[in-house]
Amino acid sequence: MNESVSPPEWQVQASAGKPGQYQLPVHNVIRERPMRLLPVSTLNGASFSGVLTNALMLSDFDQNGLAQRMHISEGYMSRFLKSRAEAWAKRIVRFMQLTGDLGALQWIAHTMGCDIVVRTAAEAEARALRARLAEIERGGLAA
Repeated sequence: MNESVSPPEWQVQASAGKPGQYQLPVHNVIRERPMRLLPVSTLNGASFSGVLTNALMLSDFDQNGLAQRMHISEGYMSRFLKSRAEAWAKRIVRFMQLTGDLGALQWIAHTMGCDIVVRTAAEAEARALRARLAEIERGGLAA
């Protein structure tokens, strides 16, 4: 095969693990508003495809625009939304970051019998300060 011809990125079998495969940046999406949560009552009868489609409808993107931001083809995005394509963890995280919707994570947690807890930066800082205060009160570390 000619080395100058490479398979399209969206053909997972042909591109998985190759050095030219695009790496999805996970932590560089800045949210201006809090992530949306689905009411727990809606998760009982929901499908993963339905949760993804709902998140897309409530987002600022159309299907093609979101596909471009996720660096996948429009056809692959269609299959992704219908749960007929590989839903890699990084891709699901990127989808949630871009749409601002935690429904996919909630659906996965609900299916596995778990709940999710959304922490804000302020809560994380308060938790760290309480832990530090507890250490000081025990006399474990000097201030």
